[in-house]
Amino acid sequence: MSIYERIGSVSIRMFKKFIYYLITFIILILKKSRGISLYRFFEKKVDFVDYLILKYQLTIIFMISIVFLYIANILHSKKAVVLLELVASVYGMLTINSIRRFTDYKPYRDIYIIYIGIIAFLISAKGINIILYTVIAILLTVLAFLYFTRYYRDYTLGEVLEVNNSVKVKVHYDICAGVKPGIYYIKRPNIGIKVGDKVILRVKRRFLRKSEIVEIVDVEGE
Repeated sequence: MSIYERIGSVSIRMFKKFIYYLITFIILILKKSRGISLYRFFEKKVDFVDYLILKYQLTIIFMISIVFLYIANILHSKKAVVLLELVASVYGMLTINSIRRFTDYKPYRDIYIIYIGIIAFLISAKGINIILYTVIAILLTVLAFLYFTRYYRDYTLGEVLEVNNSVKVKVHYDICAGVKPGIYYIKRPNIGIKVGDKVILRVKRRFLRKSEIVEIVDVEGE
Protein backbone atom coordinates (compact mmCIF):
# COMPACT_ATOMS: atom_id res chain seq x y z
CA MET A 1 0.00 0.00 0.00
CA SER A 2 1.44 3.34 -1.04
CA ILE A 3 1.79 6.31 1.27
CA TYR A 4 -1.15 8.02 -0.49
CA GLU A 5 -3.38 4.99 -0.03
CA ARG A 6 -2.44 4.83 3.66
CA ILE A 7 -3.22 8.52 4.13
CA GLY A 8 -6.55 8.05 2.34
CA SER A 9 -7.42 5.00 4.47
CA VAL A 10 -6.56 6.79 7.71
CA SER A 11 -8.55 9.86 6.62
CA ILE A 12 -11.64 7.75 5.89
CA ARG A 13 -11.41 6.00 9.28
CA MET A 14 -11.01 9.34 11.07
CA PHE A 15 -13.98 10.80 9.17
CA LYS A 16 -16.17 7.79 10.09
CA LYS A 17 -15.19 8.15 13.75
CA PHE A 18 -15.91 11.87 13.62
CA ILE A 19 -19.40 11.23 12.20
CA TYR A 20 -20.05 8.53 14.84
CA TYR A 21 -19.03 10.77 17.75
CA LEU A 22 -20.89 13.74 16.24
CA ILE A 23 -24.12 11.73 15.99
CA THR A 24 -23.62 10.43 19.55
CA PHE A 25 -23.10 13.99 20.79
CA ILE A 26 -26.20 15.25 18.94
CA ILE A 27 -28.34 12.46 20.41
CA LEU A 28 -27.13 13.33 23.92
CA ILE A 29 -27.87 17.02 23.35
CA LEU A 30 -31.37 16.22 22.05
CA LYS A 31 -32.07 13.98 25.04
CA LYS A 32 -30.94 16.73 27.43
CA SER A 33 -32.93 19.37 25.53
CA ARG A 34 -36.19 17.56 26.27
CA GLY A 35 -36.00 19.16 29.70
CA ILE A 36 -36.08 22.58 28.01
CA SER A 37 -39.69 22.83 26.97
CA LEU A 38 -41.52 25.52 25.04
CA TYR A 39 -44.80 24.13 26.31
CA ARG A 40 -45.36 27.07 28.66
CA PHE A 41 -45.91 29.24 25.57
CA PHE A 42 -48.66 26.89 24.35
CA GLU A 43 -50.22 25.52 27.53
CA LYS A 44 -53.12 28.00 27.51
CA LYS A 45 -54.10 26.85 24.02
CA VAL A 46 -53.26 23.12 23.83
CA ASP A 47 -52.77 20.17 26.16
CA PHE A 48 -49.33 18.62 26.48
CA VAL A 49 -50.14 15.65 24.22
CA ASP A 50 -51.28 18.03 21.46
CA TYR A 51 -48.10 20.06 21.99
CA LEU A 52 -46.03 16.90 21.44
CA ILE A 53 -47.95 16.11 18.25
CA LEU A 54 -47.38 19.71 17.09
CA LYS A 55 -43.62 19.20 17.54
CA TYR A 56 -43.91 15.95 15.61
CA GLN A 57 -45.70 17.68 12.73
CA LEU A 58 -43.24 20.59 12.65
CA THR A 59 -40.34 18.13 12.52
CA ILE A 60 -41.85 16.43 9.46
CA ILE A 61 -42.47 19.82 7.80
CA PHE A 62 -38.84 20.79 8.48
CA MET A 63 -37.53 17.53 6.98
CA ILE A 64 -39.70 17.87 3.87
CA SER A 65 -38.66 21.52 3.46
CA ILE A 66 -34.96 20.62 3.62
CA VAL A 67 -35.26 17.88 0.99
CA PHE A 68 -37.22 20.14 -1.37
CA LEU A 69 -34.60 22.87 -0.98
CA TYR A 70 -32.01 20.25 -1.93
CA ILE A 71 -34.01 19.03 -4.95
CA ALA A 72 -34.44 22.67 -6.09
CA ASN A 73 -30.64 23.14 -5.80
CA ILE A 74 -31.02 25.87 -3.19
CA LEU A 75 -29.08 23.65 -0.80
CA HIS A 76 -26.10 22.13 -2.63
CA SER A 77 -24.25 20.12 0.01
CA LYS A 78 -25.59 16.58 0.16
CA LYS A 79 -23.63 15.87 3.34
CA ALA A 80 -25.13 18.91 5.09
CA VAL A 81 -28.64 17.88 3.99
CA VAL A 82 -28.13 14.31 5.22
CA LEU A 83 -26.81 15.60 8.54
CA LEU A 84 -29.79 17.96 8.99
CA GLU A 85 -32.22 15.18 8.13
CA LEU A 86 -30.45 12.81 10.51
CA VAL A 87 -30.64 15.28 13.40
CA ALA A 88 -34.30 16.00 12.66
CA SER A 89 -35.16 12.30 12.42
CA VAL A 90 -33.55 11.58 15.79
CA TYR A 91 -35.43 14.49 17.34
CA GLY A 92 -38.64 13.20 15.80
CA MET A 93 -38.11 9.70 17.18
CA LEU A 94 -37.52 11.13 20.66
CA THR A 95 -40.78 13.07 20.33
CA ILE A 96 -42.63 9.92 19.22
CA ASN A 97 -41.19 8.12 22.24
CA SER A 98 -42.81 10.82 24.41
CA ILE A 99 -46.13 10.55 22.53
CA ARG A 100 -46.38 6.83 23.30
CA ARG A 101 -46.95 7.64 26.98
CA PHE A 102 -50.17 9.49 26.15
CA THR A 103 -51.76 7.92 23.08
CA ASP A 104 -51.52 5.14 20.52
CA TYR A 105 -48.13 5.89 19.02
CA LYS A 106 -47.93 3.19 16.31
CA PRO A 107 -49.62 5.27 13.56
CA TYR A 108 -47.31 8.20 14.34
CA ARG A 109 -44.27 5.91 14.32
CA ASP A 110 -45.19 4.19 11.07
CA ILE A 111 -46.00 7.33 9.12
CA TYR A 112 -42.76 8.89 10.40
CA ILE A 113 -40.72 5.91 9.20
CA ILE A 114 -42.50 6.15 5.83
CA TYR A 115 -41.60 9.85 5.55
CA ILE A 116 -37.97 9.05 6.37
CA GLY A 117 -37.93 6.35 3.68
CA ILE A 118 -39.36 8.67 1.02
CA ILE A 119 -36.96 11.46 2.02
CA ALA A 120 -34.01 9.03 1.85
CA PHE A 121 -35.04 8.09 -1.70
CA LEU A 122 -35.47 11.72 -2.76
CA ILE A 123 -31.97 12.55 -1.51
CA SER A 124 -30.13 9.46 -2.73
CA ALA A 125 -31.82 9.24 -6.16
CA LYS A 126 -31.40 12.89 -7.10
CA GLY A 127 -29.76 13.10 -10.50
CA ILE A 128 -31.54 10.18 -12.17
CA ASN A 129 -33.96 10.72 -15.05
CA ILE A 130 -36.44 13.36 -13.87
CA ILE A 131 -39.48 11.49 -15.22
CA LEU A 132 -38.47 8.23 -13.55
CA TYR A 133 -37.61 10.15 -10.36
CA THR A 134 -41.06 11.79 -10.30
CA VAL A 135 -42.94 8.58 -11.09
CA ILE A 136 -41.18 6.63 -8.33
CA ALA A 137 -41.73 9.47 -5.82
CA ILE A 138 -45.47 9.57 -6.62
CA LEU A 139 -45.72 5.78 -6.48
CA LEU A 140 -44.02 5.69 -3.06
CA THR A 141 -46.39 8.40 -1.79
CA VAL A 142 -49.47 6.50 -3.02
CA LEU A 143 -48.24 3.23 -1.48
CA ALA A 144 -47.58 5.04 1.80
CA PHE A 145 -51.10 6.48 1.74
CA LEU A 146 -52.62 3.05 1.06
CA TYR A 147 -50.56 1.51 3.85
CA PHE A 148 -51.64 4.14 6.35
CA THR A 149 -55.34 3.53 5.63
CA ARG A 150 -55.01 0.40 7.80
CA TYR A 151 -55.12 2.76 10.80
CA TYR A 152 -58.22 4.66 9.69
CA ARG A 153 -61.18 4.51 12.06
CA ASP A 154 -64.61 6.08 12.25
CA TYR A 155 -64.49 7.10 15.90
CA THR A 156 -62.45 9.10 18.38
CA LEU A 157 -62.52 9.83 22.10
CA GLY A 158 -63.44 12.99 23.96
CA GLU A 159 -63.91 14.34 27.47
CA VAL A 160 -67.24 15.81 28.54
CA LEU A 161 -66.88 19.36 29.88
CA GLU A 162 -70.55 20.45 30.07
CA VAL A 163 -73.93 18.79 29.69
CA ASN A 164 -76.90 20.94 28.65
CA ASN A 165 -79.15 20.71 25.61
CA SER A 166 -75.92 20.03 23.78
CA VAL A 167 -72.75 18.42 25.13
CA LYS A 168 -69.47 20.31 25.25
CA VAL A 169 -66.66 17.87 24.50
CA LYS A 170 -62.91 18.33 24.44
CA VAL A 171 -61.07 16.30 21.80
CA HIS A 172 -57.35 15.73 21.28
CA TYR A 173 -55.65 15.43 17.91
CA ASP A 174 -56.41 12.00 16.42
CA ILE A 175 -54.42 11.10 13.31
CA CYS A 176 -56.41 7.89 12.77
CA ALA A 177 -59.80 9.59 12.79
CA GLY A 178 -58.58 12.78 11.09
CA VAL A 179 -59.80 14.95 13.97
CA LYS A 180 -58.11 18.16 15.06
CA PRO A 181 -57.89 19.17 18.74
CA GLY A 182 -60.52 21.51 20.05
CA ILE A 183 -63.86 22.02 21.77
CA TYR A 184 -66.91 20.57 20.05
CA TYR A 185 -70.61 21.00 20.79
CA ILE A 186 -72.57 17.85 20.02
CA LYS A 187 -76.23 16.97 20.25
CA ARG A 188 -77.06 15.39 23.60
CA PRO A 189 -77.55 11.61 23.18
CA ASN A 190 -80.18 9.40 24.78
CA ILE A 191 -77.69 7.91 27.20
CA GLY A 192 -76.64 8.97 30.66
CA ILE A 193 -73.53 11.11 30.58
CA LYS A 194 -71.96 13.50 33.05
CA VAL A 195 -69.10 15.96 33.25
CA GLY A 196 -65.75 14.18 33.23
CA ASP A 197 -66.93 11.14 31.26
CA LYS A 198 -64.75 9.82 28.44
CA VAL A 199 -67.06 9.35 25.48
CA ILE A 200 -66.79 7.58 22.14
CA LEU A 201 -67.58 9.90 19.24
CA ARG A 202 -68.61 8.72 15.78
CA VAL A 203 -66.61 10.42 13.05
CA LYS A 204 -67.46 10.96 9.40
CA ARG A 205 -64.25 10.92 7.38
CA ARG A 206 -63.97 13.28 4.41
CA PHE A 207 -61.30 12.94 1.74
CA LEU A 208 -58.56 15.59 2.08
CA ARG A 209 -60.72 17.49 4.59
CA LYS A 210 -61.07 17.60 8.35
CA SER A 211 -63.29 14.80 9.63
CA GLU A 212 -66.67 15.70 11.07
CA ILE A 213 -67.71 14.57 14.55
CA VAL A 214 -71.28 13.35 14.13
CA GLU A 215 -72.53 12.11 17.49
CA ILE A 216 -71.76 10.60 20.87
CA VAL A 217 -72.05 6.83 20.61
CA ASP A 218 -71.30 5.64 24.13
CA VAL A 219 -69.38 6.26 27.33
CA GLU A 220 -65.97 4.61 27.29
CA GLY A 221 -65.78 1.59 29.55
CA GLU A 222 -69.52 1.01 29.77
